[in-house]
Formats: sequence, structure tokens, C-alpha cells
Amino acid sequence: MRIVLFPFALVALALAPLPLALTACGAASPAPLAAPVEAPPGTTARTARLAGGLPIYLERRPGDVAAVQLWIAAGALDEAQAERGAAFALERLTEATLRARLASLGARVDAWSTVDATAFEIVVPADLLGPALAVLAEVVQVAPEAPDDATRAAWDALQTAARGDPARRALEAALARLNPGHPAGRAPLPDSSALVALDATALRAFHAHRYTPDAARLVIVGPVDPAAVERLAAPLAAWTGTARARPA
Repeated sequence: MRIVLFPFALVALALAPLPLALTACGAASPAPLAAPVEAPPGTTARTARLAGGLPIYLERRPGDVAAVQLWIAAGALDEAQAERGAAFALERLTEATLRARLASLGARVDAWSTVDATAFEIVVPADLLGPALAVLAEVVQVAPEAPDDATRAAWDALQTAARGDPARRALEAALARLNPGHPAGRAPLPDSSALVALDATALRAFHAHRYTPDAARLVIVGPVDPAAVERLAAPLAAWTGTARARPA
């Protein structure tokens, strides 16, 4: 999985309200919009909040493509015991659905998950941003079925890579030391037996409790008229729900 970072100022603005696993974890509540930050010269930055509660962070930049990242505060630390592996499974299954649905638009889709967040990225021709956001709205609101063979194979591949990655092992050890006995100290990729045991009921429960607009941030960068961003993102206004409190 590849991570592409957006312009620093907007990323800092978008992610500032999201809780981090390395800090104390309290009950989740809708975070207020962060104060605007200074955008690079020649850009226009805007924040908005849709009717369902989803905050939007837009940075207008010249070009032919628009880049979107949807960040959701849904990671390994949010999983109940019966939901272990749900964050990774939802990331992979949702990414696969987005790839299939957005292929006709010429979009590039990527996704990744960590101990405290899941992100989906879409890069699409700017004039197709509206249809791409409509697909994103449809997909993110529906819980996928139980993990399939492709998801399990991807899990096993990441487990193998993790065992051979000293940096990852060091990070997991640090999380365990900093958060002893707390879900924030979990490895983002538990043993593969957890994914085998994960069923559709647990997957739907995790989706319902964490894939909610108050636990998400939508970041858009590209040649997008700030006055039109709420109209383009209107399909996401129907996304509602309240996130389950994070472990205290």
C-alpha cells in the first residue's frame, strides 16, 4: 500500500482533530473544525461541514486532476475483541469496491490503515470529481461482506513482510510499551487467525460504529471552485451516524 501526502498545510489542518494512538485515548466526540491555516501562495483554502456532519477541507490548486483523501478514525485500537482485524478487512474490501466502481472514470484508488485510522485516496480527472464523490458516498456507507480469499491473502502477505521489517517490529514494541494493556498498544496486524474468525456480523458492527461522518475528514486538492465544493460533495451529506466511543 502506498501513501501519497497532500500539501503539508492542508494535511495538518485535516488531521489535527483526529486522535493519535500514541496519546491518551478518551471518549470520541465530534471534533470541531480546526482553525484555518495559511495556504501556500496562489492557492485558495476553505473548510466546510456537510449536513450529516462530515467536515471538508479544500485547497484549490491549478491542474487537470483532483485528489481526494477520506480519513476515518477507525483502526486496530477501535476493535472489540470479536472485531479483531475489522479495520484492515474493511480497508481492503472497500478499496476493492472503489477500484471496480471508479475504473470507468480513469481514477487511481489507494487505501491504508493504521492503529488509529483508515484512509482512502482517489485521484481523478478534475471534471469527474462529482461522479467520483458520488461513488465514494455510496460505497463508504455500506458494510462489505465477510473477508474474502483475496483479503486473507493480502493479510498473510503483510504479516510476512511485517515479520521481516525491523522498523515495524520496533514500532509495535513501542506502542505496546507506551500503552500497556490498552487497545492502542495492539499491533495493527494481529495474527491471521483473527481474520479467519472475523465474520460478517462483526464486520458490520465495526462499520456501523466507526464509519461515521463525525469520525471522518474529507480532504480535496485540485482545480475545484470553493463555491461548488458542497454541491459536488452533496451525496456525502446523507452519510449520518455517531461513532462509538474510543477506549478510555
